[in-house]
Amino acid sequence: LGARIGTTCAETGRTAEAQRRLRAHAQRCSDQLRIDAARDTWSSIATLDPGDTEAQQRAITLWQKEPGDDPGLCLSLARTLIDSQQADSACQLLDAVGAMIPDPRIHELHEEAACIAGDPHGTHKARWRRAESLRACNQLEEAVVHYDYLAQQEHPDPLLSLRLTEVAMHRGDDNLARQHCLQALLGPHGDARTLDAEAREAVEFLGQSAGAPSDLHRWVGDNARRCDNDELEALARQKQCQSHRRESDLQGAYEAICRSHRLQPANLEVAIDRAHLEEELGDPRTAISTFEQILGQLPGGHPREQELIEALLQRDRSSRIALERALALTTKGSVQQRSLLLRLSLLSMLEGQPCNISGKADANQRMLAILSALIDTEDTRTTHLAQIAQQLDQQPDPLDHLLREALAEVDPDHPFLKTTAAAPVTEPRCAAVVRTGIGGITEKLRNVQSTEPPAVGQTDTEDSEKIKPATSSPEPQNGIQTALERLKSMRTMGSDEDQGSPSNSAEGTAQSCKPSAVPGKLDDAATRLGALRDE
Repeated sequence: LGARIGTTCAETGRTAEAQRRLRAHAQRCSDQLRIDAARDTWSSIATLDPGDTEAQQRAITLWQKEPGDDPGLCLSLARTLIDSQQADSACQLLDAVGAMIPDPRIHELHEEAACIAGDPHGTHKARWRRAESLRACNQLEEAVVHYDYLAQQEHPDPLLSLRLTEVAMHRGDDNLARQHCLQALLGPHGDARTLDAEAREAVEFLGQSAGAPSDLHRWVGDNARRCDNDELEALARQKQCQSHRRESDLQGAYEAICRSHRLQPANLEVAIDRAHLEEELGDPRTAISTFEQILGQLPGGHPREQELIEALLQRDRSSRIALERALALTTKGSVQQRSLLLRLSLLSMLEGQPCNISGKADANQRMLAILSALIDTEDTRTTHLAQIAQQLDQQPDPLDHLLREALAEVDPDHPFLKTTAAAPVTEPRCAAVVRTGIGGITEKLRNVQSTEPPAVGQTDTEDSEKIKPATSSPEPQNGIQTALERLKSMRTMGSDEDQGSPSNSAEGTAQSCKPSAVPGKLDDAATRLGALRDE
């Protein structure tokens, strides 16, 4: 009630009555330790009477001790002090209150009072606090003017450079942001600065932004490394990698992600980023090796297992670990499983390991055995090839069987499946094969002629009869005749079309004896055999 009466007296011009009542009220509040009421009352008294030094000192002391939430009376008191040529007292008041209340009005008035008092340090402090308070109120564009002004007045300290970095990031100027960041974090000789607590807080704040320069994250990582804080360094290197990517510095990004991967080898995202960077840098083999390392460390059933398997197989279809992990995820007996088994078998064969992955000897395994024999470079290669040749002579073509099995699964009604599988290769194989042995047959017949006399009474009248397979006979002449007839038959088989049914086989044989119907080697062999028979 006393305060309201005093205020009313002051408003109505009854200054003396107002001062008397307000002073009594202020004294009671001070005695009762009612700090807020005493502060406001002493401030009102000092405003009414600028010459009351006691009221001024008590008010300033209480404002410095407990500024409260509403700086209105403080601003009024400071203006009164400035107008009464007491700028130093106003600076003292505003400096103390401005340190605790981030109100731009306080700092603006403080700067004015410092200029009047001729205090450049106070002016700089007030301008800095004004910019900081505007920034705290999310008025960064208004704060930019004051930050730029301060940067032009003197060489920026690390904290001011960090604020300029933030402004440049806000404007999207990455080059300028990086320039200010380097000024803040590096000394004149390129060595890392030692930052105070406020600057460290600013660095931490900027590090949370997606557009922070890579130099800032590098400084954080280096500082964490000096402090043996592996967790913080790993996170900083990961962010540094992202910043280098944004700056189109792939080599710097790779170095940062490698360091982060060494610090946290179990981090899947970091490992994948490293593999992608290795691929972008033109080193696909190293990227494949990294993917294999990731897949080897990944537990079975991981949600991203299938994704990594597909990524690795896209880059290397012969990756053993990818094939083995993919095989474990396929359905038993499916086409995909057989395809993976075949690829694993071929891979094992090339590595010189047992290739029977499926555990059963089928056409697939016979085909792999053929390939193994063909690429074998050991001393046993001849034996292996001979065994394969013997198997192919007795068993059907394994490739034909594989084709039929695969085709039966996808198209059971395909016409090819209705045809008979190729029979085992037997004697007569084909005209080309037989012709290669003509010289050997001739030599054998000559040996027979030179050692055995011809049988008497044999003639050529059998040429008009049907040609029959050669039979075992002790007479040499019969052997020669039979060989000649077989040669004629084989020569007939080597012609472009069939020579008729068995009823006119003699006619076909006669036609095939023409020199124009057979190759020269057959004609020469036939001539030699005829000469032997005539002798």
